[in-house]
Amino acid sequence: MPHLHPRTLFIALGIGFLLAAAWASWMDRRRQNRANPDRVGIVSWPLILVLALTGAAIMALLAIRA
Repeated sequence: MPHLHPRTLFIALGIGFLLAAAWASWMDRRRQNRANPDRVGIVSWPLILVLALTGAAIMALLAIRA
């Protein structure tokens, strides 16, 4: 396995977190616009969105400092 520079790793993880945040946002929008309001879900999409954005911000700071 080739050696990756830490900055490259942090950037890749940050992009992954941003993709997870986009997915959580899309899923929360689907949940809010569902046809049957009695069919509730068990996943807290806003929490996942906030955690993913926090992870992306941390990875951005680590990439800047690396």
